[in-house]
Amino acid sequence: GVSNEEISSTVGDGFHHRRGGIADEEQEDVTSSHWMKHYTSASVNKRDFDIDKSLICWRKLMESFPQSHLILKRTAAVLLVSAPLSLVPLTSESNASSPIANLAWRSECGSFAVAAKDLECALQFLKQVRRDDPLDVEDMDVLGRILFQREDTAELSKLANDALEASDSRPEGWLAAAMFSALKGEPEKAATFIEKAIQLDPKRSSSFKLKGQLHMAQSNFDQALISFSQANSLEQDITSFYGILQANIAMGKLKDAAAVAKEAIAVLPKSSSAYLMMGTVLAQTAQGVVESVKAFGKALRLDPWNKIAAASIADALSNQGKCEEAVECLTAVLSKCSCSKTRLQLAKVYSAMGKYNDAIENLHLSIGMNPKNSLDAVQEMDRIEGLLRGENYERQENDEDEDEEEEGDEDEDDDEEDYVDEEGDEV
Repeated sequence: GVSNEEISSTVGDGFHHRRGGIADEEQEDVTSSHWMKHYTSASVNKRDFDIDKSLICWRKLMESFPQSHLILKRTAAVLLVSAPLSLVPLTSESNASSPIANLAWRSECGSFAVAAKDLECALQFLKQVRRDDPLDVEDMDVLGRILFQREDTAELSKLANDALEASDSRPEGWLAAAMFSALKGEPEKAATFIEKAIQLDPKRSSSFKLKGQLHMAQSNFDQALISFSQANSLEQDITSFYGILQANIAMGKLKDAAAVAKEAIAVLPKSSSAYLMMGTVLAQTAQGVVESVKAFGKALRLDPWNKIAAASIADALSNQGKCEEAVECLTAVLSKCSCSKTRLQLAKVYSAMGKYNDAIENLHLSIGMNPKNSLDAVQEMDRIEGLLRGENYERQENDEDEDEEEEGDEDEDDDEEDYVDEEGDEV
């Protein structure tokens, strides 16, 4: 979506800034043999949803041109592709000081699919662009989406003001203002700002996605379907497919939802989220539960870090009474990455199995990971403790009854002994 002139000027500037007095022959060799090949491969792999390979290419470009805002923004966009905002939460910011250091965690993890960490990296990249050049508003609606997900109204307000002050003829500032208004509970104002963004750039899919989200929040599911479909016609990505799926499910159109999931798999066969969508549709009916486990399993094979797929499989297995298998599934994911919600779900499975000590241990871990959003875990803890108090009370009552029975037996024995002594005959 960028011209050759933009690539040459932006990446070239970063190249000259870093390499300075390099010979012309060496410069030509590096730029022609490396950066263009990596840039093309990165773009093609993103289109094919091969996020791993795309990010490898972006990292190589970043190492060569660490000052390039274009590369930072494109890398952030790919990171969001692997972590659609409608599916995942965002954790605290990374402490890594350099963008390349932020990206280096992937090779250590062995997977490119830890969604929350992806969002942290994207946030750091875009913030660096903002620090270097506050007037660079191109694609800053991506930063707005992350801030919107975090419900960071202060930063979102500042982004909107800065972007509109820099250029009110671009859509990014209006979209940031729309997201800020939505968080403030002003949907009419948000809708007005979105329409302004669409007028300025009718081919920007993110405007229609935000419009669809706004309609979903207001339960205008038919209008949400139209908006997400418009976004999908401009860019067939997982977020627009997911929006169409959600709208169809909300309206009870499960056949249409299944068709959308199938199309997503056809367009993005390497996307774990596409199979997750199919599993979500199948799980809506009792007859489709078994097939949903297969779809969720495929999602988990494509992305062993996919906590939502693991949670969905565990739910289905638990409902079938296969709690041991559910525990194995959840512990396998937790061995790769920590997640308070997954810990909570594991605790509930242990509780269903009557393993209350294991359940309480995982609840403590869940609360420790996310104390600000631990209400569900606390309530589950109270429920288990109530069960244990009731169980102990029942045991105490049973013990008292047994003691009374034993005392009664002893009294009877004493009576019998007295009777024998008095009569002198054995009974």
